[in-house]
Amino acid sequence: MGAELPNASVRDWFDRRTIGAVERSIDDLTSAKRRRATSISVCLPTLNEAPTVGDICTIIGRELLEPGLVDELIVCDTGSQDGTMEVARRAGARAVSAGVKIPDLPAAMLQFEGGRAQIHRVEVTEFPPLREVSA
Repeated sequence: MGAELPNASVRDWFDRRTIGAVERSIDDLTSAKRRRATSISVCLPTLNEAPTVGDICTIIGRELLEPGLVDELIVCDTGSQDGTMEVARRAGARAVSAGVKIPDLPAAMLQFEGGRAQIHRVEVTEFPPLREVSA
């Protein structure tokens, strides 16, 4: 599954920094993170997401920030005109502007330098949902 890593040093780097999450509890993951003395940032790229970003930030805060698994939640806005950044801040996220609006740019291409941790992109589909959100 997936491409081979280019060399042993890259593979070693990932092995030292990867914690499997599929069938582990938040407490187990948090303990593993602390043992490795690492930090985790969640960065949500947004564009006009005011109706949903508050609930998403609240859930991430409750389920991941409060137990200590995630150290910071960043909403990286790409030019919203609907108050997305204000909603995100009220929900506990650090909201920053990407300074550009490129609607067709995949989130994977977004470069962000405002976080305090190393950046590793993970597709949302790689994890089971944290919790269903009622409308």
